[in-house]
Amino acid sequence: MTKKDVRILAFESSCDETSTAVIKNGREIESLIVATQIKSHQRFGGVVPEVASRHHIEVITQITKEALAEANTTWDDIDAIAVTYGPGLVGALLIGVSAAKAASMATGIPLHNNKVIKIIVQAIILLFFIDIFTSNTCLNGLFKRSYTE
Repeated sequence: MTKKDVRILAFESSCDETSTAVIKNGREIESLIVATQIKSHQRFGGVVPEVASRHHIEVITQITKEALAEANTTWDDIDAIAVTYGPGLVGALLIGVSAAKAASMATGIPLHNNKVIKIIVQAIILLFFIDIFTSNTCLNGLFKRSYTE
């Protein structure tokens, strides 16, 4: 008997980049779409929370469609939805959490359940590390302060 693959659609919007990913069995990234906002914030010298939130609203639907298409999956293939709910910019997090809840309510796909909770945790950890390596503002500033002070 073969086990069914478990796929998670994960949302990340904690700071200045919006990302969605389809993760298979908690280990294989089938797709990862990142919408960066670096150019939008450069003129301000850092992340402006309101600007970041507005950009998340503008792109989250499109990058979700792109992530599903790149992974060659449909909503029927998704077993659970994961989302970053902290730490981060409150307004930015609200966009990702709202998108994840809306997707869950519209499709009936759970945000979590007992069968996939371990995989969801792995997906969130994976997205946290992706955010560390792709963000030039939020987390890098935090780490620079802690190592230089």
